[in-house]
Amino acid sequence: MSDNIENGLIENVSRRSLIGGVFSAGALVLAARILPEEAWADTNEYHGKAASSALRPSIYLGVEPDGTVYIVTHRSEMGTGIRTTLPLVAADELDADWSKVKIEQGLGDKAYGDQNTDGSKSIRGFFEAFRESGAAARMMLVSAAAKQWNVPESECAGKFHEVVHTPTGKKLTYGALATAAGKLPVPKPADVKYKPKSEWRYIGKESKIADLADICMGKATFGMDIKRPGMLYASIERPPVVGGKVQSFDDKAARQVKGVSGVETIDAFKPPYTFQPLGGVAVIANSTWAAMQGRKKLILLDDNLLAHPEALKLIEDLARRGVAVNFNQTLDLRLLTPEAAALLRRMDCANSAFTRRNLYFSLNDTRHLELMRERYALLQARHKDNVAFVC
Repeated sequence: MSDNIENGLIENVSRRSLIGGVFSAGALVLAARILPEEAWADTNEYHGKAASSALRPSIYLGVEPDGTVYIVTHRSEMGTGIRTTLPLVAADELDADWSKVKIEQGLGDKAYGDQNTDGSKSIRGFFEAFRESGAAARMMLVSAAAKQWNVPESECAGKFHEVVHTPTGKKLTYGALATAAGKLPVPKPADVKYKPKSEWRYIGKESKIADLADICMGKATFGMDIKRPGMLYASIERPPVVGGKVQSFDDKAARQVKGVSGVETIDAFKPPYTFQPLGGVAVIANSTWAAMQGRKKLILLDDNLLAHPEALKLIEDLARRGVAVNFNQTLDLRLLTPEAAALLRRMDCANSAFTRRNLYFSLNDTRHLELMRERYALLQARHKDNVAFVC
């Protein structure tokens, strides 16, 4: 474990301050095409000094005249160290002094494409892109030094934050070359020359997560720490069955909670589920507490178990296992079928305290009273069944 690794720094900045401050006049900025063509729409905010480069703008590496290297990582730190690992890849190919590297968090933006940090895809998907960025930067710095010394590029090499002229031992720091290198074209992917594995300084070596101490001490900026002017919070009440759809709900009490500003319905996903958002009803408020209190007051009048495409299969499974079930958010009586009614009679339907048998239904639309009477008859309910209706 080298001191340079331990000294890596983390900075959290906005995109505007990143472009306006980090990549200031005279800085070398690199872009690399790491995304498919369709992912590059509406990226003007990212068009810094690499706007006309051959690789198009996806700004995640910059070298300042003071020698500071800024590497933007667009993945989230979730305990795997990826927020440090990807910058290490770029820093290795750049042959940078890690103590002079600052990691910038790439904010959520479609210009980056998929920013999900899951499935062990970050290195698989972006290892080559970050290598290419670091290697291209090194080549541009070497080219700038060769021009300044009027010597062949083949006689120069990037070595630990400096370009060295091998025959004479002359050296120029990366910072001293940043301005001149920034005026050169970015090498095309096919022309990028990578370091041999034998010269890797950081890749494949044990290293510490750059902001590990801050994470452990609670000093790091977590998602829940972010505050924005006029920021609102949401707490979501979801259907009790995955894939269920909210038919109707009562939000009158929820809207009376101090701080609650609105209630919105979230559509259920269409199978297959994969990574689609779940449906539900979101209570929106000016604080997490108000949102959660409002959510408690929210009533989903129609339990979506009977609306689920595999309702019979689910109910039969519950009945077969003999588990006590509390339908405290009610079942939609309009959707009851003879088959479902027969299964419900077999089930151990309980109250919220699971102290007695209780079966809850919703009765929230007087236009359907005749239909509800007809469906209720299917239950063949007895007094001890304690059938309750939520109106």
